[in-house]
Amino acid sequence: MEHPERKEDITVDTRLFVGSVRKAMAVMEAFDETEPAMSLTRIAAKTALGRSAAQRFVYTLETLGYLRRDAATLEYRLSNRALLFARSILTSHAAIERALPSMVNLAETFGETVSWLEYDAGQVVVLSSAPSPHRAAVVLPIGARFDALTSSSGHLFLADMRPEIVVDLFQNASPSIRARLGDLDAHSYVDLIRSEAARGYAFTEKDMDPGSMSLSVPVRDLQNQVVAAINVSVLRARTGPEKLQSEIVPALHALVQTLDADLFRGR
Repeated sequence: MEHPERKEDITVDTRLFVGSVRKAMAVMEAFDETEPAMSLTRIAAKTALGRSAAQRFVYTLETLGYLRRDAATLEYRLSNRALLFARSILTSHAAIERALPSMVNLAETFGETVSWLEYDAGQVVVLSSAPSPHRAAVVLPIGARFDALTSSSGHLFLADMRPEIVVDLFQNASPSIRARLGDLDAHSYVDLIRSEAARGYAFTEKDMDPGSMSLSVPVRDLQNQVVAAINVSVLRARTGPEKLQSEIVPALHALVQTLDADLFRGR
């Protein structure tokens, strides 16, 4: 099985690369949880395409049905047709299908959100999530993305990469990300994530939800490479660090062990 595609390892063949496709994808990716609807002017600014080019791409995507425009506000947002991409990924993902019932069981047992995440170009993305049964809980919606450098799941993926790739990501991180990493330098950071990988799980305090914590364990393929992470995001008031380590870590490891390595053949 091939290792999950990582943008850091890709060399672009300019003879084959279609720049207009990249620009169209930039328009699609500009819509996120912070800006689900945008004007043409805002799309042009956010994608740095220029108004004329942005207008052509927006018109094409609207004509194809991937964007829709609100007649009252004249703002654009992704249409339901864009979900076709996510459906194709999730319905063909045998490992998630196999893991989801156990993830739901863990969420009900411990009362916390359990999620499946995979790596994508310096970030981790939630592909499946079993929500906590409690109204007060950390919510990780499908499609949510987090910086790999500061997330527990991201630590596990990065620990599986060559050190020079991690150092490059660290040194080129935004000021806000670097601030969340505290006093660590690049090489100390590499040592940290490698020690977490060696013990079999990574743990972080989550600043997106004050008072919450995040714990992740790796899912490995036949080549022992990390292809996914299963994460439990908890509220400290309900689940303390001791319970995380004594009860939830063993439960997550048991879940991972039930995932037959053959699931990853041919992915």
